[in-house]
Amino acid sequence: MIGIVFSTLAGFFWAVAIIIYKKTGDIFSPVSLNLFKCLLAIVCLIPLMLIMGVDFFPSKSFNDYLLISISGVIGIAVADSLFFAALRRVGASYMAVIDCLYLPSILLTSFLYLDERMGINGIIGGVLVFSGIFLGSYSKKTDNSIKSKDLLYGTILGFLAIFFIALSIVMVKDLLKGSNEVWVVFLRNGAGTISLILFTLASPERKKIFNDLIPSKDFKSNLCAAFANFLALLFWITGMKYALVSIAAILNQLSIVFIYILAVIFLKEKATKLKTLSVLLALSGASIAIFNDVSLSFYKVYFTKILNFIIQIIR
Repeated sequence: MIGIVFSTLAGFFWAVAIIIYKKTGDIFSPVSLNLFKCLLAIVCLIPLMLIMGVDFFPSKSFNDYLLISISGVIGIAVADSLFFAALRRVGASYMAVIDCLYLPSILLTSFLYLDERMGINGIIGGVLVFSGIFLGSYSKKTDNSIKSKDLLYGTILGFLAIFFIALSIVMVKDLLKGSNEVWVVFLRNGAGTISLILFTLASPERKKIFNDLIPSKDFKSNLCAAFANFLALLFWITGMKYALVSIAAILNQLSIVFIYILAVIFLKEKATKLKTLSVLLALSGASIAIFNDVSLSFYKVYFTKILNFIIQIIR
């Protein structure tokens, strides 16, 4: 149960971070955004580990340290930078569509790498969540303000970001079972931060990147987004430790649902029938995935009603 709670919280706080990043993403470079959130995470993790009595250098094998560090470089330094770069090029709406790849990427990598199987409820729940998110991301209107070149590069960068995020967590799933999750977050984030600093020092734009870290008029917004991002990362790792990777991923993907809800409340975006349906689909899919007492007859009735509702909307 604890894995379910933390995986859902991870999706919620990631949604909060994205809502704020929508305002700051065009101001700061992808690398500076990533580096800022990594540095803030370290500032938060050190006192948290001291309070909890977590050892900074536990007795682990060199391979364990190496694998978790590689996971941090791939999932934080590389994947998050690619994600921010894609977000800057195509915007939040298109990124919502690209983000749909997170769930199938996790399912595929967990099946190949961990031989993890969900069962009928997990499969049906995953399909519902994926369908709801994709349906909610669909729009009959195209955004002509996005250049075709940015759309192409943004899509490629987004696909790579999602795949690397999935790979980075699946590769350390087995290590999570015998490790303190806060320490894992600390080591992953530390490895990602060091690699980002080295990249920045070698970059011709290092002066601009470091200047973006200096407090400005948008510092508070960036700080709030980075802190929400830190909580999402902490809850994400914890959820992955205590739940099946596939189930945790389904609940993580609810971040898109939370983004829709928060956008309506705080950004005053219009709540359409299609997006409302997508939220209901995703929430019901998540519920089905985590409960195992739903009969096949329920699915038949449920899918029939949903299909009829979709047909009415299309007409």
